[in-house]
Amino acid sequence: MDPPSIAASAITVAALAASTCQAFAELRAVCKILPGRLHALSNEVTDINVVLVHVDTVFKERARSVDNQPQQTITHLLVRAEDRLDQLNQIVRTLITTCDRAKLAILQAHAWQKEQPKLRAIQEDIRTVRSSLNVALGASKSYVFPRFLAQTIWWGTKDMDSGGAGRLPSILN
Repeated sequence: MDPPSIAASAITVAALAASTCQAFAELRAVCKILPGRLHALSNEVTDINVVLVHVDTVFKERARSVDNQPQQTITHLLVRAEDRLDQLNQIVRTLITTCDRAKLAILQAHAWQKEQPKLRAIQEDIRTVRSSLNVALGASKSYVFPRFLAQTIWWGTKDMDSGGAGRLPSILN
């Protein structure tokens, strides 16, 4: 997948994350009190949203650069994030409907308890995807710098060969 496509995918998944955050806000309004795991899961979704916006920024910049290396790892992570966020969004929307109908706190707690194993697995997976995206972004940035350094050395050598006394390119002055 090329950098503009990765950026577009990141924005799509970030929009899904924002929608999921909105669903959490609706659930808070309906239930008034949420278990700690749902608050933690809401925070994970907010955190991955920040990382997804960063992915978009990096790959928009990469689209303007000469280096267009394929990014299968990031593409795979974006697909996985989209899948998990979609599952989470569906579960939260179901909880909203259930909690709205069941005004008793005990019935709301039962609905939450029923979904807890799925939510735990989704939370762990979202955390893993977020961490992996951060690592992949770091690796991606470190890949671009050596290429820039190699070009800088080449320019300096080219200037020395042409009698330019090894001036540094103007970008480094």
